[in-house]
Amino acid sequence: MTTVHFLTLPNEILEAVCSHLPVGALLNVSLTCKILNIVAQPLLYRNIRLSPKPRRKQPDGIPDWANDPPETESIQRFWSLVSTLSTLSVLRNHVQSLFLIGPCCQDWHESFEDQNRLVSLLPRLRSLHLEPPPTDLDLTAHDSLMNLSLNFGCSNAYDDEVAHARSSLELLSKQTGYPSLRSLKVSWRDLLQPSGGDLFPNDRSRTSSITSLTLKINEGETIGAMPELLRSIKALQSLTFVTTCAWTGDETVEHELSPRLFSRSISHHASSLVELIIACNICQWFPRTTMSGTLATFPCLKCLGIPETYLASRGTRTFDSILPLCLESLQLQYVMDTSQGYDNECGFEVERLMNLIKERDLKLPFFKRFIWWYQQDGSLGWKTYRPISAILELNKIFRSYGVEFDYRNTAYYKDTPFARNESSFGVEQEYICGYSPF
Repeated sequence: MTTVHFLTLPNEILEAVCSHLPVGALLNVSLTCKILNIVAQPLLYRNIRLSPKPRRKQPDGIPDWANDPPETESIQRFWSLVSTLSTLSVLRNHVQSLFLIGPCCQDWHESFEDQNRLVSLLPRLRSLHLEPPPTDLDLTAHDSLMNLSLNFGCSNAYDDEVAHARSSLELLSKQTGYPSLRSLKVSWRDLLQPSGGDLFPNDRSRTSSITSLTLKINEGETIGAMPELLRSIKALQSLTFVTTCAWTGDETVEHELSPRLFSRSISHHASSLVELIIACNICQWFPRTTMSGTLATFPCLKCLGIPETYLASRGTRTFDSILPLCLESLQLQYVMDTSQGYDNECGFEVERLMNLIKERDLKLPFFKRFIWWYQQDGSLGWKTYRPISAILELNKIFRSYGVEFDYRNTAYYKDTPFARNESSFGVEQEYICGYSPF
């Protein structure tokens, strides 16, 4: 039998083997010989994640603020990465994903110029996450960038938060126009301010090629620039809108974030939306107004996540006439505040779901998954007060119709089945400072 030495195998096979290694082991492999270094280099630099290391904890579990390395360590690691890529041009073409999270300190914000320099060094960048991004971010030279994630969460580092909010929306309006961009994720404390609508002028209506949009808002109760942002996109296929604040039911107030105003904002994409997810974190109150019109007019909608009160009014006995014919997955969110609950034994809720599943064959022939999401109520010690017997009965009936039934009791959307991976575009590797290839 002929013996085949490992290093004589084709590079494609060596790369396939090395692709299963964690980043530390991959680094060790790259240092063994030049052949394996050539194979490991593209894998080692393909996905770069640079984020602050968690602080060491004392025996009592409290972070060791006194002896732990300061936040400047993250900045030093960032500068080391910039220096490495600036010096070794051969590495730049390997980088496809960059996940960059900076500490909320002034030194980090002063390094924004270097962030732009780092991004400009990566001609084949396909996915980019910046937290926070520089306000003068320029991506015009990146014609291969498809996924962009921007987290403006560290606004407390700015002296003028109002000016920062305006400049952040200006930055966002510029990014939506890149022809290669397909996925955009935006997280911020209060992005939907009313003063930002003019940043998306009418002459740019329906020009953006984005197909997937995720908005996560921690504060604010206004619809703000959202209608203009949605109008700038040609044909949106996936929309995820997650808030931490309660929506208002007062539709007489201009710019208030209400279900019906939200419905009108997404109407431009009724013919193209395949996935629509609306969720409210730790929300103990929902307005009793539903989305205007009916989601049955969304012919391509297959995946829907929505608070139950936004979907149908209290007197509605069934959902089947409201939902689109091609729906496959449905996640209903129920508030757990007993002061708002009108059906503590959930008899009415169960009846509506029973009617829904009984009409499945005629009105929802593709329906195959249902998630019942109850939010935990802090006043009840974060425990459910719904009878488990009703859940077990629904589970049995839904499965008899061939529909998967799932129940979740959590305060946060990220813990539900519909939540996406929060690591943003699958970037998992950590850049190792001081590493220099052969």
